[in-house]
Amino acid sequence: MAKEIYEIVFSGRGGTRKVADTVCTELGEIVTLIDIGRTGALEQAPNLSAESLCVVAVPVYGGRVPVTAVEQLKRIKGNGATAILIAVYGNRAVDDALLELKEVVEAQGFLAKAALSAVAEHSLMPQFGENRPDPIDIEELKSFASEIKKKLKDNSLPLSVTVPGNKPYIQPGAIPLKIKVTSHCNSCELCASNCPTGAIDVNNPKITDYKKCILCTRCIWGCPTQARHLPKELMSVVAFSMKSKFKGRKPNILYI
Repeated sequence: MAKEIYEIVFSGRGGTRKVADTVCTELGEIVTLIDIGRTGALEQAPNLSAESLCVVAVPVYGGRVPVTAVEQLKRIKGNGATAILIAVYGNRAVDDALLELKEVVEAQGFLAKAALSAVAEHSLMPQFGENRPDPIDIEELKSFASEIKKKLKDNSLPLSVTVPGNKPYIQPGAIPLKIKVTSHCNSCELCASNCPTGAIDVNNPKITDYKKCILCTRCIWGCPTQARHLPKELMSVVAFSMKSKFKGRKPNILYI
């Protein structure tokens, strides 16, 4: 096993972080967390080497890797480090996200040797994939991690894992939603410090630059006064129109 393990994660609602935490814990090593969804997370990039093992986890937004996560990953030099890729989706589909993630990290000098897709609550509409990852998911993710760990020890993983996806990548559609701020906001600035795109004014957190906002909802779920939310009526319309695409219990899949 590698001497160093890095958990490189972009997570809005928290589902992606939970999946990545589960996998890293099962690997059974000391882990350094690199939260690439936090402002200033890469002020000092990690010093990776061929001995490093990196669990790289991102959510799926419209079938793709969030553009902000791609920008952050391009600041990290892999230097031959082994990467385990994780794409977490809201019970619809992974689409091209795993392929995009693989190409991004390999271009940075990582060796993408294993990958998995996993389900978590949808960041905008948590009724889809509700309460996932649940106990069944957690046990399955632990099993995946154990299998990866064994193959790492045996040196039997491929140099480049095969993952699903197509090129040209799917083009995500625009979502006509804007996060609203209520009078419960006490201007604590936590949302601004947690925003991965700098869309929230640190001097006045009630102001959001919607051109920068990627609707990761990190500011909503991290607000201590629950002052931020999406418009319920519009959310209901969007959810109803998309409901058929989220039916059933979608699977977690390991690629090795």
